[in-house]
Amino acid sequence: MKSRPTKPTKAKKRFKKLKQLSGESAELSQIFNAACEAVFPILKKIDGRDAIIGTGFFIAQNIFVTARHVLEDEFAEGRLKHPIGAIHIHSGGWATRWMTRGAWDANSDVAVCVLQPMHKDGDPLTNKVLPLRASIPEIGAFATAFAYPNHDYFDGAISLWPSAYPGKLLEVHADRGPSVKLKPPYFQTDMHLHPTASGAPVFDDHGRVWGVCSCSYDGATDVSFVTAIAPILGLLVDDVVLPPESSPRSVTVAELAHRGHITIHDFVAPEAEQG
Repeated sequence: MKSRPTKPTKAKKRFKKLKQLSGESAELSQIFNAACEAVFPILKKIDGRDAIIGTGFFIAQNIFVTARHVLEDEFAEGRLKHPIGAIHIHSGGWATRWMTRGAWDANSDVAVCVLQPMHKDGDPLTNKVLPLRASIPEIGAFATAFAYPNHDYFDGAISLWPSAYPGKLLEVHADRGPSVKLKPPYFQTDMHLHPTASGAPVFDDHGRVWGVCSCSYDGATDVSFVTAIAPILGLLVDDVVLPPESSPRSVTVAELAHRGHITIHDFVAPEAEQG
């Protein structure tokens, strides 16, 4: 089975249709603009076949975030059991980009991963990124996810299309959740999530990502759970090349933010914390 959408432009056409349906909603329009080319389906290749296992989103060049439970079981002794990739749909077409490293927080359902760099026409293939928010919105605030839960397999290929899930933040839970995926604190919304939306970004009304989709109850249309994105700041990511450096090294997400490679609202730089 080929690791590509049957028609790479189909996702963009459906994206434009979703944007038209948003009408006069400034919030949804902003999210659609931000999510285009920065959110993608995560692909797993096993026994020569492809499967979509979740959603991810770029926060820096070649670096993405998803839910920990999407990838945690795919590692054994620090190595991937099966090839894991991102179907990166961009302005020039599409590309399957394979994952090399991953790190996750033991106390929350978030993970940060690194993809192999790619080149197109001799130049590095770049990706759009999403701005983040370290703080949590108030109860009742706008909360909308953008994901790739919908896909079809046929004739040795995958057809993809994105979906938006508008909703509100309803409650903060400080105790252990109804699923082992959830570590307190976690957040309840009324977004209607579907399988493989796990790992998708959850936006505030300014188009900033404050959470990651974790799970929902089977059959529920107005109950879903979200993990805050802030715990990624302490994660150590291997094999990252930071310009103007030329060699890969290990770096925390906080350092990436401090050096301007990631945009995080409400982020306090390490020097400011110490001072």
